[in-house]
Amino acid sequence: MNKKVYLAPGEFVIGNASQRLYSTVLGSCVSVIMFDPAKRFYAMCHYLMVGETSRPSPELVGRYGSFILPSFHKHVLRRGIDPAELEVSLIGGATSANAQGLSAHYRVGERNVDYGFRFLEHYGYSISLQDVGGINGRRVKFNADSGEVNVETFSGVKTA
Repeated sequence: MNKKVYLAPGEFVIGNASQRLYSTVLGSCVSVIMFDPAKRFYAMCHYLMVGETSRPSPELVGRYGSFILPSFHKHVLRRGIDPAELEVSLIGGATSANAQGLSAHYRVGERNVDYGFRFLEHYGYSISLQDVGGINGRRVKFNADSGEVNVETFSGVKTA
């Protein structure tokens, strides 16, 4: 039986395939999930914002896309994994209906998604599942043994 683990905002996991089912709930935050079925490697994060200019303390690294995604990339390279071979999911980045007319500075969800896309593309990752933007939150479930990702919007369900 899979052990269920909830990933709170700013948390992340990196490991080898395990009997764990990770879940998180996203609004404007973004979750990036990486899985290599051959090497049994996985990584999942729940970042809140793109980032700061100075490096945060170690316990806060997972809050910022500009720090956690490069950390994931280093782990991928250390394991000898080709980024293009990973199954990668980019999920989240909703924008409140009230924020849609505001400047980009206030549309945190859009900025989070844009950063995720730019980072992944720059380093040669292929996105196999994307469910981003809009005004609805999402519940994400990731099976760290099989690599299955399930995204439930508050108006429907997508499975990969």
